[in-house]
Amino acid sequence: DLEELAKIYSLELSDNISPLIGGEVNDTFLIKASRGKFVLRRYNSVNSRILREHKVLETLDAKEFRKYAPVIAAKIEKGENAKRYRHLSTVVKIGDSVYTVFKFLEGRRATNEDHQACAKTLAEYHNAIRELDLPTSTGFVRSIMYSSLRKLDATISEKEGISKEVQSIRNYVVGYRELLENLERRAEEARIPKIACHSDIHFGNYIIDDSGDAYLIDFEGARKRYQLYDLVLFADLFSEGLSDSNDAQTRFEEVLDSYQSLNPLSQGEKELLPNFLNILQAYHLKKIVMKHEAEHGGGIDKILDDQLVATSLEADIRSSFERTGYLSPQWIQQHKHRIIKALN
Repeated sequence: DLEELAKIYSLELSDNISPLIGGEVNDTFLIKASRGKFVLRRYNSVNSRILREHKVLETLDAKEFRKYAPVIAAKIEKGENAKRYRHLSTVVKIGDSVYTVFKFLEGRRATNEDHQACAKTLAEYHNAIRELDLPTSTGFVRSIMYSSLRKLDATISEKEGISKEVQSIRNYVVGYRELLENLERRAEEARIPKIACHSDIHFGNYIIDDSGDAYLIDFEGARKRYQLYDLVLFADLFSEGLSDSNDAQTRFEEVLDSYQSLNPLSQGEKELLPNFLNILQAYHLKKIVMKHEAEHGGGIDKILDDQLVATSLEADIRSSFERTGYLSPQWIQQHKHRIIKALN
């Protein structure tokens, strides 16, 4: 489909296409054309995520948000095999394949030393996207404790004569479910706003240019959520490698200062942010369970029926919960008043 795509997107190829990234969701390729470099994305899964991403891209363009990779409009003439996908001007379908083309961003992946620039870009993104109406995400319990954790809870509930390790695992799962349910209820009562959150905050989705400015990419995961959701994921990402120290607290305060310099939080959000940070522990619990599933195979049943494996899983969960480092439950509780003070 390359020649047809080059014509549709007016690329005038001067070199061959080369693989750029092979992700879990899509394939991405670098195209060198006479008028610059571009990124071709082939969607491997055709669903509502494509529409959501391009709604976000249209909104960012209309709001003159510039810290992202612009998408290129397609020009389809009569008689061509390509068709517009769902009437989108930037997405085409050729046969069974769906494509779009972005302008290539020169730069490097972000690191946790780029926390201030990335926090400002996230704040600008939230401001630009605030009025966009997207499908609302399901509650915390369903969106975070999905698949592995729900099955784990249900499987343990059906078992009789379970070991103390398995019971301990269930206690953690039930505890986090109750924590998330309570957080959801408090957020609804406080009426804090929901916006089109990015929802997939990681270093690979930030590009840092030569000037140190941060660009945000890949909006397929965008869903309407509490904006604190993105901010919490961001805090977790940029806490990597930090321990419970003054440096960690300083880093966290710098993130909050940078974000709020462009997008101040409401008083209700400030009061709930320490509680939102507890979402991270539920995510870590999910990752631990998924890791053991991948390592031992056979799913939850096999893990719980093998005493050695169940003991190992329980030890990993307990170790994660009892850690005292940055953004652990103990750190959050200890620094709760300092966090709120920093927010204010």
